[in-house]
Amino acid sequence: VQMMEALLSTYGTPLEFDGHILYAFWKPEDMAHVPEQALRDLKVGYRAVSILRISQAFAADRNLEASLRRAPRDEARRHLLELYGIGPASVDGLLFEFLHHYDALDHMPPWQGKIFSRLLFGEERPPSQTLAEITRRWGPWRALAAHYLLEDRFWQRSRTPIPWLQDLIRL
Repeated sequence: VQMMEALLSTYGTPLEFDGHILYAFWKPEDMAHVPEQALRDLKVGYRAVSILRISQAFAADRNLEASLRRAPRDEARRHLLELYGIGPASVDGLLFEFLHHYDALDHMPPWQGKIFSRLLFGEERPPSQTLAEITRRWGPWRALAAHYLLEDRFWQRSRTPIPWLQDLIRL
């Protein structure tokens, strides 16, 4: 959260809405020329290189975003994984959040597995078992259903503390 706030307040476009300042993302061609040290000074750490290389890839190919949006899920996955710094967990998030593939949940990091296994089974189980249960229950809607499940729990947490969840999320 702190890293995104630092990036957006430095490189984003400020917009006012309902008395609040919000930020739109930067353009890839603008970020592609930022010195790596300037990003590191914002305390994004090793992510500085990924941010720069991904920005450079999108700046170099003005049609990259449009081609990813048109591509079938598996083709988009392959292209995204070719980008520097994009791994299995990141690609699922990108496919779901930005490209609207509601079944894009093929990898579960351990921290997510702990949360979902507590929600689904009432106890911690291996991420592979939790992912299999999510797939069994929600199939082609698994990423969307998992997203709603987390949103609901985080909404509940905003009103009533959930100690086991608080220990896992560090926010």
